[in-house]
Amino acid sequence: MKIFPKQCLALLIPLLFISCVSKKVEVPVMKTDKLATTPVTPIMKMRAEYIRERVFSKCAASAVFISHQTITLYYGRTDELAERCSILGFTDVLVLFDTQKDSNDLDSFIKSLDNAKINVWLYIDSPSLYSGNEFLTTLLASVNKFRNEHPSLKGLLIYQRPDLIFGPGRRYTSHILYHWDDDSYGKGKDNDLLMKSALDIAEKFRKAFPPEFEIAQMLSPFYDSRIKDGSLVHGSTSDFMKICSKVCIAAYFSDRFQIEENIQTPLQNIKSPASAFVAVRTYVDIYGGADKEKSLSDKSWFKLTKDLESVLKTAGDFKSFRGIAFYDYYGLEKMWEKPETSPTTK
Repeated sequence: MKIFPKQCLALLIPLLFISCVSKKVEVPVMKTDKLATTPVTPIMKMRAEYIRERVFSKCAASAVFISHQTITLYYGRTDELAERCSILGFTDVLVLFDTQKDSNDLDSFIKSLDNAKINVWLYIDSPSLYSGNEFLTTLLASVNKFRNEHPSLKGLLIYQRPDLIFGPGRRYTSHILYHWDDDSYGKGKDNDLLMKSALDIAEKFRKAFPPEFEIAQMLSPFYDSRIKDGSLVHGSTSDFMKICSKVCIAAYFSDRFQIEENIQTPLQNIKSPASAFVAVRTYVDIYGGADKEKSLSDKSWFKLTKDLESVLKTAGDFKSFRGIAFYDYYGLEKMWEKPETSPTTK
């Protein structure tokens, strides 16, 4: 067996490298038609009409949250996504704002929503809001730049809730001084300080923009009860309504009775008419991860609509109720497209 001398190997290695890099590499290109969703079928149109008539017609507004994953799914055809929102009857769409994401499709989507006469909100979902002024200052500047580029924007909702700043949530960033815990209730303890921080953050957003650009806040339904029993000092719905024009109550339960039970106290304590959305969860975890917050996503379209009709009977007793908001569109769309086994099921 012949052994190549070191000099020969030294000549062969560059030649091998050149032959590899000179060979054309085929890079797979994602075709947008591969991402195509189900066409809007007659039964989907019927379902849309059904929920519009039974639910949305009884609300002052109806809203849906849309993530970057959904906008990516509709790459190059965000006009179709806007059309679907219109068919379903949404008056308001909340799109996730992230400075790290490419905004081209978002720009196109906002334009399509404007053409459909749908109000467009941004929403912010990041634990880093609680990390200090440096992050917040940079974010506010980015939002202001984006708002100037899209003057039709209705406002911004702060989705990040203080009670979700706990162990798993804190790993995304540093410089968060407090974390939420069942053992941290009481005046001046972590939970109360996080509530105070949430109010401070909302106040900074409010001061950063003109009055016509609305600021809204997502709230958990138990805050007022904790204020009443003395375990929290800051963070009642009334506290947030002194800053925000709208709030959104996260009624994330799979059972309509739990939704109805949990929304009554905050809706009762809000005095401004038509200022509170009730958010229900239709989120689908496409990665199979565990989710502590319950979802309505396993229901049929008919059952979803009937449950929401029941919720409306409770929410409609309060003048503060504005309408239903869905978190999020992707899960709702899967419910909308889902084949039904029974011909009588809508």
